[in-house]
Amino acid sequence: ENFVPRYKCVRDLRISVGLSTLSLSNQYITSLEGLGVHRGLKTLFLQNNFLSNLDYLFSQPHLKELHLENNRLTSLRGLQPQPALEKIWVKGNPVCENKFINAMCLMAVGSS
Repeated sequence: ENFVPRYKCVRDLRISVGLSTLSLSNQYITSLEGLGVHRGLKTLFLQNNFLSNLDYLFSQPHLKELHLENNRLTSLRGLQPQPALEKIWVKGNPVCENKFINAMCLMAVGSS
């Protein structure tokens, strides 16, 4: 029988250094505490979790894509500057009802 563990907090995971893609989708995650900085990370999948904030999502210097769909985000507060970020997905979050959502996403996207 296969068992795939679910994690509420990223600190409970062991994340390999040097990953370019990290998928933490559908894991019931409520906190990004412990994620840290991963210099090689280019794509981060966090959709379909229970994230209500982006605290602990520190600046990932090479992150290009950030998938945050279908969480519980009411704002993008806590999102640190992501200098290489090109695309961010937030569909399915309460924050999408904010009339300034496009501006908030633009502020998260890097200037490189």
